[in-house]
Parts: sequence; C-alpha cells; structure tokens
Amino acid sequence: KKPMETQSSEQKCWISDMQFIEHGPQGISSFVLYTIKTEFPSGQQATCIRRYSDFEWLQKQLEVEFQSTLVPTIPEKEALFRFTPEVVQYRRRQFGKFLTRLVSHPQLSQSKSLDLFLTATRDEFNATKDAPVAERAGEQKSFFGSVFNSVTHMAANLARDVQEVDSRFTAQQIYVETLQEELTKLAEAIETNNGHKADLVENTIEFAKAVESLAKFEKKKAQQLSEAFTKLSETTLAEAKLEQTMAQNESEMFEDTVKDQVRFTSAALRLLQNRTELLKRYQIIQHNRQIRQDKSAGSDTEALQLAKLQEKEEELKGKFEKLSVEVQEQLDSYKVFKSKEIRTALRELARENIEFGEQSIEQWKDLRNVLNSQGEDSK
Repeated sequence: KKPMETQSSEQKCWISDMQFIEHGPQGISSFVLYTIKTEFPSGQQATCIRRYSDFEWLQKQLEVEFQSTLVPTIPEKEALFRFTPEVVQYRRRQFGKFLTRLVSHPQLSQSKSLDLFLTATRDEFNATKDAPVAERAGEQKSFFGSVFNSVTHMAANLARDVQEVDSRFTAQQIYVETLQEELTKLAEAIETNNGHKADLVENTIEFAKAVESLAKFEKKKAQQLSEAFTKLSETTLAEAKLEQTMAQNESEMFEDTVKDQVRFTSAALRLLQNRTELLKRYQIIQHNRQIRQDKSAGSDTEALQLAKLQEKEEELKGKFEKLSVEVQEQLDSYKVFKSKEIRTALRELARENIEFGEQSIEQWKDLRNVLNSQGEDSK
C-alpha cells in the first residue's frame, strides 16, 4: 500500500465554492459551508454541501474502517479567529487536498462512508451521521472487539503494562513523537516569521510614502533629486509588493506542507496505538489462558472453555501479526512520502526566493540607472 501518494484515478473531487453562515448570538455558532463537486469514472457527477463537522465525521469513520491504513487528516480546529480570510482559505486548500487524497487512494476510495459523504443529500447524510455508531458502521464491530469481549471479564482486575515484542516499533514510536515535536516547532517558527514579514511590508509601505512626500517637496527646488526620490519610492513599493506575494506563497506551499506533515505524524501515532492496543489485548488473553490452564481441574467443561480460549488467542495473535506487518509497511511508505512532500515544498521555496531576488535586483538597478543618468552635479 502507498496510502498518501497520488494514484492514477479518473475520479476527481474539488471544493468549488464556500459560503459563510452567521448564526447564533454575536455569530458564536457561525460556520462555513463548502460546495464539493465530484466526477466519477462512469461520467456521473455529484454536488454536495458540507461543513467542518462533516469532514470531521468522515475522518473518524475512515479511521474506524481502516485500522491499519494511514488515513489523511483534515486541518485542525481553531479556537480563535476561525473565520478570518486566512483561516478560511487555509481550510479550503486542506479540505481539497484531503478529498483528493481519499478519492485517489486504492482502498479509502472504496469506503461507503466516503461515497455517502460525496453523494448523499443533506437529510440523508445527517440521518446517517447522527445514527448510533453500530448502525453507522453496518453493525460492524471494532477491529478486535468481538475477539476480546468473551474474556473481558477475566481481565477486569488485571493491571499490567503491554510488553513490546518488537523493538523496531519502540524506535518508531520515539521517532514519530520526536518528529511531531520538531515539525510543530518549525510550523510555529514559520508562522512567526510570516508575521514579521507582514510587519516589514507595512513598514516598507510607510517608508515609501515618506520618500514620496519628500519627492513632492523637492520637485520645484531640486527636480532631479525629486525624480530620484520618486524612483526610490516606486522601488520600495515594488519591494513591498514582492515581499507580500512571497509571504503568501511561502505560507501556502511551505507552511501548509509542514502543518500537513504534523497531522500525518498524528495519523502515524494512531496506527502505532492501534497495534499497541491489539498487542495488549492479545497479551491479556494469553495471560488469562495461562492462569486458567494452570488452575484447570481437567473437567470436560473446563477443557472446552480452555480450548475456546486458546482458539481466540491464536486468532488474535494472527490479527496482531498481520496488523504489525501492515503498520510497518504504512510507516515505511509514510517516510518516503514525507521526504517527497517536504523536498517539493523546499524546491518551490528556493525557486520563489530566487525569483524574488532577481526581481528585487532589477528594481534597484533601475534606481541606480536613474541616478547615473543625472550626473554627480545634478540638483
């Protein structure tokens, strides 16, 4: 499986529009509606309208349905300023990426929850979304629920930590947790840096205005100096515009990518947690089977119960071994995907900075040419 890489698929999905809905006292319950359009391989098309909580529901459903798959994630909730233009546009970009990844994924694209999300009417979707969990999943139990239920009572008072059986996964856990911390720090630093750039743009504009004011003052007494000041004002305004564009592009291509990878580390940790939980349940069953076996008096009833317990233990062991292989494959794939995504963002960042520098140099060359053409003795 390659869960995050774009697969060749004829199905397309995108967000075509947004609408802000003000609701509640002072807009406290306001929300944004996203219009989603889908083109299916059959040629059919579908349009639906969803809000943040609907995307949240879809992600949780997929995480339940695909316990061993790295499920793409939606942008995080914002406690404050959640309806600023920057936040709304950021969510739109990330929701679009989220849906593109789902419909192009060989397994996730087959999910009934995804099909419902993309095609159901508002009433149909809400009826399913608000139904009890078992109903929503078609009476589907959790990945290991049915195996564990019959022996849960035996482990009610059992307090024991899970004993990791593969040191590779301990190392993976430490790596992903540390990676998440480092990426989070980088995302915060990028956001701070972009804030400084926004301040720099405002200061540069104020500087350009002051120079232009001086140019107007000198126009009658020192015309050529006035022209030089005017050119300086134009140059700094052009610099401010370039800086503003650069900051916006950097936010969309680099900051978005880093935040995206922070969320993927959470998805990776979820997979590791699924495996740990299954290992713990397997070890609890194993532990209780050993206790029952040691205390068995040899009756036919006890022998039958022990045989059933051994059968469930073997079944759960097989599931755990299978899940371990799949989780390792997903984590290996994630590392390749992470490097590819970040490298692409860094290339774009380098290209943007080079272009910015080249345009900036040309602007200052123009100012120098104006000064050179005036001569040293000009007024």
